Amino acid sequence: MVTLQQFAKAVESFQAAFKSKKYEQCSALLTKLKITMTEFTSLPPICEKTPSASQENALARDVLEHAVLLSIKLEDEEAFERNFLQLQTYYTDQRELLPPSKNEYMIVGLNLVRLLVQNCTAEFHTELEMIAPKVQQQDVYIKHAIQLEQWLMEGAYNKVLRCKQNLTEYYSYFLDQLVTTMRDEIAGCCEKAYTQLKVSDAKDLMMFKSDKEVLAFAKEMVEKQKQLREEQSMVEDDDPMDEGIVGDQDAKSIWEVENGYIRFQPEADARRKDVSSMELIKKALIYAKELERIV
Repeated sequence: MVTLQQFAKAVESFQAAFKSKKYEQCSALLTKLKITMTEFTSLPPICEKTPSASQENALARDVLEHAVLLSIKLEDEEAFERNFLQLQTYYTDQRELLPPSKNEYMIVGLNLVRLLVQNCTAEFHTELEMIAPKVQQQDVYIKHAIQLEQWLMEGAYNKVLRCKQNLTEYYSYFLDQLVTTMRDEIAGCCEKAYTQLKVSDAKDLMMFKSDKEVLAFAKEMVEKQKQLREEQSMVEDDDPMDEGIVGDQDAKSIWEVENGYIRFQPEADARRKDVSSMELIKKALIYAKELERIV
């Protein structure tokens, strides 16, 4: 059985390794600490009232807070979610035993941003309801997450892109992902709005710092579209029922970079085939018969 003093010393070693940016060593120490935590009955899920319960819970909370931050440094989203769910109990059920944590709302704010990045809007609002209205109005980290969600709902992508002036270094990981998603959305709007666009104008629209970044982004889009077309072609070849049907109405344009311009060639028009009304009726009847068999 590990004593409280031994546990506290192990936690100090873990914190020192984290501060020294020895993240591989931290991962090894974290595994041992989590095993040690199972020996203390005062910790969740048992939550037995013991004389040293407050100290033990405070140490455990500190371990899990560092575990959440470590997962960001290691760029491990699954570990972040897992560690945050373990930590959340200390912010709710065990709150009465513990003094306030200076990292609580920074970490809660990080989790809210993670939910936005993953497009988990319902979960975002569920988590938000657990936060006191006063904290929502006053805490800088929670306000930041709420503002981000409002901009996303409004489609104010330019504001989202500008918000990369991070509150802490830990927000960079999730905000970088969010910015990438927003640039993809802006690129999709450009395809619909323009037949061609100057590279310099695309730089301003997508908030890039240089033309070189725009060209690299365009090249990446071309590769993504090439891969998507190959996948769609494989699906169509495997499904003979789709033969002769009008091409994908939501297909994106093909990007081409030439003479300082990005040109958007409408791929859907190129793939669309002329289909007679009788053929469409025939296809519809086939589908109806197949559905009737299933029912």
